[in-house]
Amino acid sequence: MKFRNKTCFSRILWLNTYFTKQVHWFTKNTLPPAILFKYFAYLCTKLISMEEYLIISNANFLLRVASEQIAYVCSEGSYCNLRLTNGDEYTFSFNLVVFEKKIVEQLDQTAHFFARVGRNYIINSQHIFSINLNTSELVLYNERFCEKFTLHVSKEPLKQLKALLDNSIKS
Repeated sequence: MKFRNKTCFSRILWLNTYFTKQVHWFTKNTLPPAILFKYFAYLCTKLISMEEYLIISNANFLLRVASEQIAYVCSEGSYCNLRLTNGDEYTFSFNLVVFEKKIVEQLDQTAHFFARVGRNYIINSQHIFSINLNTSELVLYNERFCEKFTLHVSKEPLKQLKALLDNSIKS
């Protein structure tokens, strides 16, 4: 198994060590199987809930947001609007390139879910609901969203995104 970076490997090594110690403690103290099962289920939920957070700050404001809560980032000149899945919107005074760098630097395991679409958007590809090339619309939606987000993107980036998704399905 290849690891992209050492932090990913060290997290897995830590989890493996942690679980090994817990299992050893259980076998040594011989707890009833029902309690073992409940505790193992608890440990699994802790493992699954290890979220990555993006921390964005400027002179007066700091935002810490889980990567799965980010719907998209929109560029408006030298400003960026970050739109969350719950409908909240935050404006930052830096451009989309800086936002891209922050995503790559801070999100080790989930950065590959974010895609630059055209000149104005970075989207979370986990939330793609539909792509309509005729109307040049990209709709982001998930059952946890409070609303659908309809983005108007030029046709060429939408064609590339659709082709990328089609290829990922075929392979």
